[in-house]
Amino acid sequence: MSKAETIRGQTRYRSGKYYSFRKCPKHNAELELCINDTDFSEWSAGHQLPFNHHENRIEWRCDSCLIFWNENYFFKKASPQIKLPISQLIMICPVCGSKRVTHECEPACCTNHYCIDCNTRFTADIELVENGYGEKTVQKVDDYLETEFCPSSSLYESGETTLTGIVRNYRKCLKHQEEALELVFIQAIDGIPTKIAEPAWYCKLCKRVYFENGGYRIRHCLFSYEVHAAVECPSCSSYDINSVSNFKNICVCECLSCGASLKVRLHTQSEHLSENAT
Repeated sequence: MSKAETIRGQTRYRSGKYYSFRKCPKHNAELELCINDTDFSEWSAGHQLPFNHHENRIEWRCDSCLIFWNENYFFKKASPQIKLPISQLIMICPVCGSKRVTHECEPACCTNHYCIDCNTRFTADIELVENGYGEKTVQKVDDYLETEFCPSSSLYESGETTLTGIVRNYRKCLKHQEEALELVFIQAIDGIPTKIAEPAWYCKLCKRVYFENGGYRIRHCLFSYEVHAAVECPSCSSYDINSVSNFKNICVCECLSCGASLKVRLHTQSEHLSENAT
């Protein structure tokens, strides 16, 4: 029987349905499908994680160890070779500790950033630590979507799809924008079994299935969709910058286009004006 329960500040919908294609890594027992319905917007700025929470909603509960296994665990285990060609520049606000520091302009045309949570304005100064070694080979997003996770309208009709009856508003049809989609699992494509039962979302209007991993995640860049931090690589002028680590107001980065090692420092705009005056 399905039910909702709240434990340690997180609310989960328990479907009461167990599936043979998801088993506990410890007990090899079938797992119960759950959806994390927590309203993370109510969390404090310091606890706002730098990824899109909607990409971590699907969970699996083991009755033996009482652990909720994230769907990401099974996806990464089945496809460790897949690396999404998306850079993730994540900088920590030195004022409130939030990881939601974003660019003021769209597209990025200057160094001005601000924190979504405390509204402090910053200037992002970039330092070239080590020159790049030339252009890296990075698969384009459009090519990746075509070759790996292109949506297909034939999957549902093929009978190789497991329906769950779970519909969520944060997954909408790309064609019918207002149509909330149903969570399904694809176990075979054109008669060929998938590595794992792939989570996907089904639109009853156009009978199209969109894959969770790729169809949505690659468009949302694996982190909070409203965060668009951006700096220009001084070596090759690319904006394809990926965070490596953060220390207070310093973000250590790598340029995915040329391989240059970089440091980005966040200065409040008042500090920046004071430094320029001296």
